[in-house]
Amino acid sequence: MAQPFSQTVGTAWAGARPFLLYSLFGLTLVGFFWLEKPLWALLFVCALPVLALLMRRPTLGIFLIVVSTPFETFLSSDFLTIKAIKLGLVGLIAALLFLQHLGRNREKAIIAKREPYSWFFALMIVSALLATVTAPSPSRSALGVAQIGLAFFYYWQVRTESLPLPFAAKLLRLIIWVAVPVAALGIAQTLLGYSSFLGSAEQQATEALGGDFTPLGLERASGLFGSSNAAGCFFAATALLAGLHAMVFRRHRIAYWMITGLLVLALLSTFSRGAILAALCSCLFFLAASQRVKSRLKLAAALVGLVVTVFLVIPQETLIRYFRLESGDVIEAGSRTEVWGEGLALIRQHPLTGVGLYGFQEEAEKMKAHGEAAQHPHNGLLKALVEQGFLGGIAYLLLAISFLRISLDTLRRGVSAGREYYWIFAAIACVGICLFGQELVDAGFTVGGSSMAVLFVTLLAIQTSTRDTLARDSAPAHRPSRRIAQWAPGGTAS
Repeated sequence: MAQPFSQTVGTAWAGARPFLLYSLFGLTLVGFFWLEKPLWALLFVCALPVLALLMRRPTLGIFLIVVSTPFETFLSSDFLTIKAIKLGLVGLIAALLFLQHLGRNREKAIIAKREPYSWFFALMIVSALLATVTAPSPSRSALGVAQIGLAFFYYWQVRTESLPLPFAAKLLRLIIWVAVPVAALGIAQTLLGYSSFLGSAEQQATEALGGDFTPLGLERASGLFGSSNAAGCFFAATALLAGLHAMVFRRHRIAYWMITGLLVLALLSTFSRGAILAALCSCLFFLAASQRVKSRLKLAAALVGLVVTVFLVIPQETLIRYFRLESGDVIEAGSRTEVWGEGLALIRQHPLTGVGLYGFQEEAEKMKAHGEAAQHPHNGLLKALVEQGFLGGIAYLLLAISFLRISLDTLRRGVSAGREYYWIFAAIACVGICLFGQELVDAGFTVGGSSMAVLFVTLLAIQTSTRDTLARDSAPAHRPSRRIAQWAPGGTAS
């Protein structure tokens, strides 16, 4: 009997892996030495065992993607170069997972009858294609389409992997521990600046041009991220992960509370008001949606204690300057509202297909008599409407509504499924709400090719995959009918 085409391709891939690996090794070394870059050749030789391991166990690449989340600017490498490398890594892992799926005959797991995020991805890709066709700069918009397509391909491969529960738990804990050294670096940057080893070449160049100081006279931290707002979003999300872990589990509770405090300090060192707002939105969501009374009481007590401590210990004048609420700071608030006004004006000009992905800045500068425009309209929904038109806005709302609905459903199921399930579902729900809360005043954290957007797509896949695992584990065993049991081998007729 002939094998299915998918199994034939998978078998061929399994046999060709060693040959492809050695061919890549030889060609890359020849190329590097021909270009007179022996250092890159040495780095590739060091990375070769990792590549060989990923070819055999591509699911380990998901951990590698998570670890790379805070790396957006490092040493002499700039933001765009590292972003291209990370997107290439995402594409490689997704391709390896796809080839692995072809090469094995897996049992069909109990998967939801309808993929919860299918309409979002479909509308997002369709609207991005339409926006690219009519965009003033189609080539630039095509890069955004490629990133959305890559995100969907990566999501679906992780989604169909049927990852076990321990995998999801280890992945979330890894995010917490990755954030710890980055948080320490961020606090050091606020206190000491970006000199010496505390900052990359790109960050030091920005500091030389004047830096980004606050009214308190301290410099805004960004860790290894390309901006302080992205770093604040990451610290807020990981602080929620660590805090929920401390509330749900008794083991290592003190250590996780200490990590939560460190991450909160790192969040404050970024001076990102949007990230602080997002963290509060996430906490309020958990208080309203959580089914565990003890967890709600612990979080409520922690929030009340934090607020009381802040207002009793820190002078009011310092708080006003920290949140930049003085009357002299109207320029900054006005600039944000001005960007939103420019976004609304562009929506009126291009209501159907938008201006194309990454086209906001160029089109906004055309409307202004002088000066530079922001890179994006500082709002997730507004960005989707401006760049992708009406369908893009619907797709963004579908993502938010679907995520909220799935989060509420998984929180309800997780209460009776055990602490591990509950923590995973609650952590993903709170991180997602945090990212959407940040996008009230910013953009690029849930959709696109940014580090946080890739992390969010990973969490979406883990959320749906873990929900399917729970459905499979809790599904009742199939019992044959009495008539079938009578005629089964070894059965007895009554």
